[in-house]
Formats: sequence, structure tokens, C-alpha cells
Amino acid sequence: MMSAPELYPEVLWAQRANEIYITINLADVEKPNIQLSPTGLHFDAMSHKSHYKVDLEFYSDIDPESSRQIITARNLLFAITKKNQDQAWWPRLLKQSGKAPHYVKTDFARWKDEDDENEEAGGAANPFDMDFSQFSNMGGMGGMDMGAGGMGMGDDSDDDEAQKGGEDDDDDLPDLEPVSGDKKTDSKPDDAE
Repeated sequence: MMSAPELYPEVLWAQRANEIYITINLADVEKPNIQLSPTGLHFDAMSHKSHYKVDLEFYSDIDPESSRQIITARNLLFAITKKNQDQAWWPRLLKQSGKAPHYVKTDFARWKDEDDENEEAGGAANPFDMDFSQFSNMGGMGGMDMGAGGMGMGDDSDDDEAQKGGEDDDDDLPDLEPVSGDKKTDSKPDDAE
């Protein structure tokens, strides 16, 4: 029996002055083999009966001991600490110059330029920080009170004012001007006669 060919998962990357963020988009990973060394990342795993493999040799050395990873059902996330903090911004992810492999792409959702990072000191530097307060806006399972979830059960002050005869926002709009001139008012085009 022939073994299945190795496939490459999509690899997204972004950087900050002190870290590289790598996302390997591969759902339902089984038996992942992850090796993070000072010079690169090796990953291979099974997913949906296919074998996936990636070997990345980084542009510069990293510190594997202080780097972090999270494996979710949809992807693998890595926050990799750069070893040489003097050479903060890398011109590319990989040591090899030229075009990166087709499966390595820029993660524009996490990307920051050097000048952007100075503006947001202390911003979302940790890709694993999640704002769990946003989950309260989502609907829940059956039997849960949905009144506070924006389902028309809360205080709609605009509707209450309109029902009581209060002011509405249309007062700020100017009146319409009457139409004047010899303009046709029928909807037939000129050549349709």
C-alpha cells in the first residue's frame, strides 16, 4: 500500500520587535510532532487522513525556551521570541532569500509595521489574549435568559420617546424643495414611443 503524499498546511506569519507570530492553519490535527529549535520550526501531523509537514529555517535565531504555543481545533498558534533583540525587525521570515514557499503568507490580521508598534505601546502584543467579555454578546443555549443579548428586551430609549410624543431626530433635516422645470414625469424612455 502506498503512503499518502506529504502536504503543506497554510503558514501565516507576522512580527513585532521582540516576537514572531506563526499560525499553522490545519484543522483537527492528530499526533502533532513539533520541534522548535534556535534556528527553526519543524512540524508534521496527520489531519483528515492526510500527512502534513513544514520545515522553516528562520531568518535569525530565536529563543525556544521563552516561546509559547497553543493548539486549537482549527490551527496551531506560536508566539516565538526573537533571540537577538538588537536586530528587532526581520526583513523576512525565512533565512533563504527570494520568494517564500507558496504556503507561507503574511498574517495581515496580526501584522504591525515598525512605526505602528511605537503608536500602540502595550497594545495586543500577545496573540493569545482574548477578550472574553465579547462572548456575552453571543446567543446562548436553550433555557438561558436572552434578554440582555440585544433581543428587544432591553431599554430602547429611542422607541419610548417616539411613543410618548417626544422629539425625534428628523427635526434636523431640511425641508424638500419643490421640483420645477420641464422635466418628464413618465418612466418611459424617449425612444420607446
